[in-house]
Amino acid sequence: MRDGDKLDKLRAEGYALDMLSDEQLDILRDLSDNELGVLIEVGHRLAAEEPEVTAHAPMTIGGLFF
Repeated sequence: MRDGDKLDKLRAEGYALDMLSDEQLDILRDLSDNELGVLIEVGHRLAAEEPEVTAHAPMTIGGLFF
């Protein structure tokens, strides 16, 4: 997957990337496809655990909002 596509994939999965620095975005662009999959899966699992709470109070982990 191309680097720009990784950011597009994260945005499509609901990650708010607009608040991240250029350096943080560079790190996300450099993720392997496996790392990207893990990050997306973690976001899905967190959202599935407490959808009502997550909808009202975004959680930040490593600068990413779930």
